[in-house]
Amino acid sequence: MDNQDSTPKPRKPYKSKNVRNKHIKAMAAAGMTQRDIAKQVDLAPSRVNAIISQSFTPAEMAAFKDIEANLLAKKRYEIIKSIDEHDIKKANLTGKAMAYGVFYDKQALLENRATSISDVDIRHLVASIVVDNPVDNSIIDPE
Repeated sequence: MDNQDSTPKPRKPYKSKNVRNKHIKAMAAAGMTQRDIAKQVDLAPSRVNAIISQSFTPAEMAAFKDIEANLLAKKRYEIIKSIDEHDIKKANLTGKAMAYGVFYDKQALLENRATSISDVDIRHLVASIVVDNPVDNSIIDPE
């Protein structure tokens, strides 16, 4: 008798992928690293990352939106603080400057502020026309 495959295969530790994914998200929320979670559930770290990054519940999304502008402001601040004279001389400063601009624009959008000069000008023009200078259609000459 050939006993090469007589070792029993381990039983699946989770009833479903949904249960497994909830457990992975719970471990991440508890502060475990993705690498440690991957070892525990026998998955690649990239797969664990994908599972953690999957859709949020409505409550999680609402909580995130409440703090999103502050998170972006903090990242902008960290980037600016991290730039020193040595960085200014390095080529990757372009990337940092670009990141700063993106964070600035996204924060402005979240705070309902204009993200370009034309937005400011258009808002000013519309406000002045509607409020200060209503259109008088009675003076239009049909000729």
